[in-house]
Amino acid sequence: MQKLMPLFIIMLFLCSGLGAAELINTNSLSQKEKISNNGTEYWALLVGCNEFRYRPDSYLPGNDEVAKDFRKLLLTSDNWHEDHIKVLTGKNATKRNIIHGLKWLDQMDDEDDICLFTISTHGAYNEDRYIKDEDDGYDEFLMVYDSYHMLP
Repeated sequence: MQKLMPLFIIMLFLCSGLGAAELINTNSLSQKEKISNNGTEYWALLVGCNEFRYRPDSYLPGNDEVAKDFRKLLLTSDNWHEDHIKVLTGKNATKRNIIHGLKWLDQMDDEDDICLFTISTHGAYNEDRYIKDEDDGYDEFLMVYDSYHMLP
């Protein structure tokens, strides 16, 4: 999981900086929530982006329900436990919260655990902001609640 973390962080930073939001605080985990070595555990971060601060016209009804329904589906299995699944939807599906959620996954898992990250959203594009790395002059990215305003 640690090797994949930079890739997720880079993807989320492609279009904008961090915004203020409610956070999944990885520093306040109780002892009971800390990693156990009692066999394989299953951890999940499920994100459903259905609203967007700078593009309210891009509202995606149902993406929040996709994440919530996926959580319900996971809980039908004996492998998944409620306190091992985090769901971010609506205004909570921010870059900062997703990054904190990925850090939570990384902190909670050990070498024999199964981690799942899924995001239900849509993509967008904007003019290159930082590195002019493509001939077309645009960056493509996944939309989250606090993505910068993108081209129409």
